[in-house]
Amino acid sequence: MSAAVIVAVRNRYIRTFRKAGAVDEATAIVPSEHGIRESLIFKGLVRRGIIISAGGDRYFLNEVVEAADRKRRQTIVLVLFILIFLLLIFFFRR
Repeated sequence: MSAAVIVAVRNRYIRTFRKAGAVDEATAIVPSEHGIRESLIFKGLVRRGIIISAGGDRYFLNEVVEAADRKRRQTIVLVLFILIFLLLIFFFRR
């Protein structure tokens, strides 16, 4: 599975939780009822605390952790683009 597919599925899962309003224990949802499989991507979100179990088969989105994770990912992408840009400048100046 390519990185783009993984990011797309991850974003779809997060969007589904937001759309369902599952942002705390009281509003937790059963993922399978919303088309979310317990895939490696889903398990990764649970492991990182972005999606939290509310007991049984119910889960909810931890928006604070998700926002911090999104910010961290954006920072990594920005740093990589800057590094690539600097490397291109270095090699083409020769």
